[in-house]
Order: sequence, then structure tokens, then C-alpha cells
Amino acid sequence: QSSPHPCAFNTITVTLSSNVPIPSVVTYANAGYVYPSIVVSGLAGALVGTMLNADASQVISLQSSQVYTPVSGIWSDANDLFTAGNGGPIGKATFTYQNQAGAASVELYLGNHASKLYSRYSMSPSQGNCADGISLFKFSFQVYNPSTPQTPAQAVSVGALGIPIPSAAMLQALGDGRPMYVKAGGLSAAVSQSSSSPCQQNTITVSIQSDNIQLWQRCISKVTVSGLGMAQWLTSSTTSLSILSPPGFQSSSANVSIAGTVIVNFSPANNYLDVGQALQFTFIVTNPSFAVATASVPLVVVPGVGLAAVNASLLGGSKGWPGMVDQAAWTTAAIGQSSSFPSLSNTITVTLQPSVDLVQTCGVVVTISNLAGACFGNATTVPLRGTASSLFSSAANGAPSGNAAWNASSNSLVMYVMGSLPSSSTNIFSFSLTNPGSPQLSPVVSIATNGIVIPAMPMLRDAIPGNQPLMVRGLSRPWTFVGTASQSNAAPGASNTLTLVFRSDVPLTANPVTTVYVTGFVGVVMSDGSVAVQDANGPSSVFSASWLGSRAQLALTVLSQTLQDTNYTVKFTVTNPALPQSSPPLTIESSGGVVIQRSLLASAAGAAAPLLVSGPRLNGLSIVRKDAGTAYPGAQGYLIFTFTPSVDLAPQQGRRLSVVLTGLVGMVQTAGSVNVMSDPSGAFTACNALNSSNAVKCVADTALWEPLAASLSLSLRTTVPAGRVVTVTLACNYGVAPQEAPLIRAEVVRNFDGFVMSPTPVPPPPSAPGGGAVTAERQALRIFGSAVFTTKTIMQSSATAGGTNVITLVLRPAVALNGADGAAVTVSGLVGSTTASGSLRVYEAGSLLFASTAAWDRASGTLVLLVAAGQTIPTNADTTIKVDLTNPPEPQPSPDQILIQASGRVPIAASTMTVANGGVLPLKVDGVSFNASSLAIGQSSAVPLAVNTLTVTFSTSAVLTRLRSSVVTLQGLVGSSTAD
Repeated sequence: QSSPHPCAFNTITVTLSSNVPIPSVVTYANAGYVYPSIVVSGLAGALVGTMLNADASQVISLQSSQVYTPVSGIWSDANDLFTAGNGGPIGKATFTYQNQAGAASVELYLGNHASKLYSRYSMSPSQGNCADGISLFKFSFQVYNPSTPQTPAQAVSVGALGIPIPSAAMLQALGDGRPMYVKAGGLSAAVSQSSSSPCQQNTITVSIQSDNIQLWQRCISKVTVSGLGMAQWLTSSTTSLSILSPPGFQSSSANVSIAGTVIVNFSPANNYLDVGQALQFTFIVTNPSFAVATASVPLVVVPGVGLAAVNASLLGGSKGWPGMVDQAAWTTAAIGQSSSFPSLSNTITVTLQPSVDLVQTCGVVVTISNLAGACFGNATTVPLRGTASSLFSSAANGAPSGNAAWNASSNSLVMYVMGSLPSSSTNIFSFSLTNPGSPQLSPVVSIATNGIVIPAMPMLRDAIPGNQPLMVRGLSRPWTFVGTASQSNAAPGASNTLTLVFRSDVPLTANPVTTVYVTGFVGVVMSDGSVAVQDANGPSSVFSASWLGSRAQLALTVLSQTLQDTNYTVKFTVTNPALPQSSPPLTIESSGGVVIQRSLLASAAGAAAPLLVSGPRLNGLSIVRKDAGTAYPGAQGYLIFTFTPSVDLAPQQGRRLSVVLTGLVGMVQTAGSVNVMSDPSGAFTACNALNSSNAVKCVADTALWEPLAASLSLSLRTTVPAGRVVTVTLACNYGVAPQEAPLIRAEVVRNFDGFVMSPTPVPPPPSAPGGGAVTAERQALRIFGSAVFTTKTIMQSSATAGGTNVITLVLRPAVALNGADGAAVTVSGLVGSTTASGSLRVYEAGSLLFASTAAWDRASGTLVLLVAAGQTIPTNADTTIKVDLTNPPEPQPSPDQILIQASGRVPIAASTMTVANGGVLPLKVDGVSFNASSLAIGQSSAVPLAVNTLTVTFSTSAVLTRLRSSVVTLQGLVGSSTAD
């Protein structure tokens, strides 16, 4: 046979030879003509045409008929060798199937062409009239095999009728060639699906094949695949079916009426799958919206050809076992915000990427929940922005897209998916809301999906708290105000500009309205209502203000949103209280759109502290001696007293308003009214009570001196306005007792309105009049123990022994030396002079200021010069005088010191005198010496015993006189015979 495969077309080839002729017709006595035939029987299970397993006969065509000629050694076609019956069609045979026997037979009649067959090749051609010397003949015919494997129990037999040849078993081929042997086959199968995503169209692919037999479509009426996961959800009875391979294989339908089973029905046809060739078919389903997790292995059954059912494997690239549907999830579900400040507009940005495409056909609804504190006003629809906004709608019908539905009761945003939300990319959109006005932690925002079910899960938030959705700052660290308050004027009852400079660490909103309250303006008297406020540049565009007197409070309404950590200035004008007060603490807080807890505003220092109302005081107090050189006992000078009142000093008729200096110890004045010079002129009087009609007593530019109290009262005669610098100059005599500068105090005394300023020390000014530092001698009422000579130089004219020496004195006392006071100047230490004690003439320019002669005492070396009556030794110029003394005859050094002192009303204690540059203190006397350059000696004769005149030439450093008993001695004149 040609094929061992079930249901396959099978060509049976029969090769025969006979030992007797087989004619086409035989005549028998009593039988007439007999037509011999060859019968091949025992073809187990063979069928032809449309024959079913029932008794039937059918004429079939022979595939071939041939004879073998030994002479030529070839097979030759003999298509007319056989017929299907006597006179029947040539090249045919009769096929008969007997159901009971389960076998078929083929009967062939000899055709007219060959009158007989006689193929015994051992006979000679002449014997038996053997046609053409034929030794073998063969023929073939086609059947199709049964559908089930078999190994025939009996061999095929052959016999002849008409020429009786008993049927006998034929010699059969072995293995697959054995007639009507049908192989048992093995089956393999594989399945796959194209999508495991919910709601997606899913192509199921089934592949079957046999690796050892052919699979003929004529016997394969259906393929059944069972155990699919679709048993959980597939309900339709038929679905689209496509045969992928091989081409020409056809099916009639696919049926899925049995849960989890697909049956593919095939129409009978002569197509077949060769060994190892796969039959692949697909059918399309739509996955459900929910997840299906299955581990079942589909079972594939191909009935009718004896194949055992097999478990399918997975085709490469399959998205899991067919019918398995993934659980949809979010690979990215993040949410963030643009602002963490209260009551501000806040952009919420959402980034989504599903694990599967979320398609509109499944009615997918995405819900973002727990947007606690979000404010959309009265809106129920929220516009979306961004590239993914068009993928959502607030309604299931999708009109319009780019919106979401807001459910205020559940704090949820609901979005219907339009088209498809792809899993292949991130999908970003944003929406705007208004933050709550109070601080809060970021709520745990969750996201869930219906239609394609994704269970609720928390959305991913940024690690930085300020970026987390609906996190409003101020919970862990409350929002705060930081600021200062200051004022322009601390005077009682004065107009005062209060300046508030503050900032917050959170923006203050205008919508919703935020109001800033500054409280604590104690003492301000102002009508309730609107208050004009300014910033640093003019009227404020950021705040409007109103005053509430019962709370001493200024309410600032935010007109335009502020920036965090940015200073804002608010200025407004009030009238200070009439009475002094300390600066009250001011607090600042806000409510409404942004709530900030109360905190203190820092106060400016000193007089700039807000609503500090100062009591009357004298600012800029100072007192100083006008001139240098007057800080000596009994000296005369001027004191300059300066102050600036903080309030108007306004006298009242019949009342006292006085600036009183106390502690003026060392000032010698006659008690009562004393003259002063003031700026402003005429501002003070000696009257204790102002009486403008008493012109005699209330004289301008006077003050009242009280020696016992050492105080000077400067009573106001005219108003001195606040801030006016006042200067009072007072002439005074200083006491004779030395003292340090006393502590001088100033106070304001008045006997109306309870106005009293306590005594305040009066310091020296920063600099002395005319510039320079305030030295000790410029301190008010500082009196040194003695005056001094500011110039006290002495020099001599000659250091020659025994010579006349002009002594020059240059003097300048720090206090005037008056002849009227019996003043005298004493110079001591001029020792060694030979001038006898007595009177010495005084000469040179300054001699007119002294008596014409000075008293000289040789023993003590003291010179006393009396100031002439009516004369004064000035303090502003040097005075030069000269006297002559005779130097001692012997050399002497300068004395250790020469002292000068003065007596009179203001004594000057003894102090050393100085010499001019390069000079020496008198009386320094040098020894007399010969000038070496002038010494010479010569003689008139060198003759022995002759008279010889010696000539000596010399000069000396001093005058040699008889009066001085001067002697010149020559030594070394040896050898002269001149007698002594």
C-alpha cells in the first residue's frame, strides 16, 4: 500500500502471475458463456468515494494496469486490460464493501483486448498460446484508510472466478507498506492569547499537529479545546474563527456554548496535514473587566482518528493561558501640588500610568478620593489641564471632555475615561483648587477605578512635605508674623506717625479676605472707622484700615495678595496722649483667609518705641568753661550751659517755670539777680513768678543766683519751643580753693499742671568751644591748686669767667599778674655770680610792666621782680625782660634747675624754667683758654750774649683785665743769662 495514515488516500498495488490462462470469456457445457474475473479480497476497512460503513458496491477506476514482458524487461501500460464487468467500462473495477466482515474486495474482468492471460513465465511462448510472452501483470486502485489505527488480522487474498483459481493469501509488503495497515498517531497541541488586559479584544490561537501520521480533514469533524479560563466569563455561543494554516483547511463554525470549551467544526474535505505540519486556528473574544487568574492547562481532543487527548502547551509570546485576565494596577499614580500656603490657589498635578490600557468601552471611571480641605467654591465640574486632560470627562457620555466631576460630600474627583488611557506612557493632567485657610497635614489621597477594576490605593506623594497634596503649612511650625513698630514723636499730645513693618511666612490672601489685626495702641484717642494708611511710597495699595477704639486695635484688610517673607510697611498718624506713658506692647495676628496666631511686634529702641510718651526733659544737656586758662583759684571766666527741651517751655502769668542749675560749687557771685546771655535772646529772667507788668524785676537776660544753694534759676520769660537748642552764657568768678569739677544737675521746676522734671546730671559737651577735646581745665568749675606759666624760658649771653652775663627772661602766666594785687615774679637758683646783693636794673621791652629795678640776693641767687602798679602781665602774649649779672671768675657748670614762681591774688607755684634750643641754664661759666691757631713766639737775635727781643702773639677766650688780676705766664725760656 502507499499510505498507512488514518483516513488517507491509499493506493493498493497488486502484482500477479498465473499458471493457467485466464481468458476474457469461457464456454462451458450446460453453462454457456462464462466471463472469468480476478477477485482481491480481505481489504480490511478500505472505503471508496462517499461510502460509509455499510454494505455497498461501487465501480472504481484503476490507477494503473501494466504487464511485464521478460523479453524487453519492462513494464508496459495496458489500460484496457481489465473492465468492471462483462462489457463494462475499460480500466475499471468493482469495489464491494461488506460491513459485517469489515472488509472490502475488488473484482476485475478481463478486457476484450486480451483474450486471455497466461503468465507462467516457465513455459515456452508456444505453449498455451501465451500472449506476447507476458510473465507478470499488475494493477492498482485507490481507497481511503479507515479512521482508526489497525493491523489486519488476515492477509489479503486473491482468486479467480470463471477459471477457478481458489483464493489464497497473497505475499504482502511489510511495515507501513502492508495493505490496510493504519498507524496509530500521536498528537501535540499548543495555545496562546494575544492579550491578558481587561476589556481588550483577545485572539485565542490553537495549534495542533501529529509528528508521525497525517491528519486528514475527511476524518476530523471537530477539534475540542476544553479547560480554558474563559469558563469564568465567556457566555457567547459562537465567535469569529480563522484558519491560519495550512491554506485550504476549512472549518464550518466555532462553538463556545460549553463554559471554558471551544469546539471547532470542520467540513469533510480531502485536505490533510502532513506529518509535523500544524493546524492553527484562531478565534476572537473580548476579555472581561475583572481579573481572572487561572493555572489550568487546556485539554485538546481530536476525535475520529484514534488520537489520545493531550494537554496543550503555551505558544511562545502568549500573554498567559487563554482566558487569564491580569489584575489592572497603577504602575504610576502620583500627585503633587504647587503651593502649601493657606487659602491660595493651588495647582494639583496628577501623573497616571496604568498597567493595562483603560478603555472607554468598559465604562472606566477613575476616582481620586480624600482631597480633604480642597475648595472649588460651588463648582461641581472641575476643568482639567495638561496633555492627558482630553482623556477624561465629567460625564459617562463624554461631553465635554477635559473635565472632572467634584463630589464635595466625599471630597472626591470623578473622571470618566474617554477613548483609552494608555499603559505605554505617563498621563499627566492638573487642576486648580483653593487651599484651606488652616494648616493641615497632607491627607492620604487614594485612587480607585471601576469598569476595569483597580482597587483603591494611596497615591504617591513627594518626600518634601510642602509638595504633598493639600499640605498646608503651619501645623508643625505655626505661621508667624515678624515685625517692628516705631514712632516719629514721643512728645505728649503731639502728632505722631506710627510705622509698622511686618512680614509673614505665608502669603496673605485677598480672596478669601484676610484681615490683619494689630492691637495694643494704649492711649490713642481716635474715632472708630476708616483710617488712612500709607506704605513707604504713598497710599497703600495692599491694605485698607479701620480703627476700633474699644480694643485699641487697627484692622488691616488685605486688598492684594502679599508675598511670603516680604516686608510690608503701614504708616498712620495718631495724636499722642497728653500724659507720659511707657511704650505698650503691640500684638499682630490675622484671621479670615489666612489664620496666623498672635505674636508680639518688636518695639524700636528709645524714643522711637511706639506710643512711648516722654515726660518733659532737657535733651542735649552740657556745660563747659568757655575759655582755657581760667581754671585757677580766683580766676574769672564764663560758663556755657546748653540744652534742648523736649516739650514747649511756655511760662504762665503769675506762675513759675524755671530751669534750675544746682551744684555750682566754686562759683563766687553776689546773691540775687545776675546777668546772662542767652540764645534765644531775652528768654530768661530772675523772677520766680512771671509778671510781665513788673518791668523792673522781671528783666530779660537775668538769672537768680543763690550762693547757699549753689544754684542758678533761669525762669522762663518767653516760650522756648520743643526742639529749640538753648545756650546760656554766664560770667563768673572762681573760688580760691582748688577742687575737682563738681556734679552739676539741671531740673525743670514749675508750680502749675504738676510739671516737674527731676534733677539730671549735666555733662561736658562732646567738644570744647572752638573745637578740640574738653580737657580738665575746660571742665565747668574745675579749679586747679595753682596757676602756671605757659611760657617760662631763661638764657644767658656769656659763659666767660668773670664776664658780664645778660640774663634774658621770657614769661607768660596762665592768669594775669596784676600790679594792683602786689604781684611779684621770683626767679631762684642763679648761683655763683659775683654781682653784689642789691638792686639790678631791669630793661628790655617788658621792663615797663615791672618796677625799674629788681631785688637781687647774691647768696641765694634769687631775683625778685615786682609788677609795676597799674600794670598786668598778660596771658595772651610773652613778656621779655633782661638783667645783667657778673659771672664767677672760675669755671662752673649750669645749675641743676632754676625755679620761677609768682605771688599775688592768684599765686603760681614754683616750677623749673626751660632754656631755648641749644642754650644752657645760667650761670654756666667756661674756663679761659688760648686759641691754638693764634699762638706764636719769635726772637730778634740768635747772636750769643746779644740782647734778644722775644715777640709773643696770642688770643684768649676771655678778656684779660687788671681788675680781674689777669696774669699771662710763659714757661720754658731756658738758657737766658738775664737775671731773675
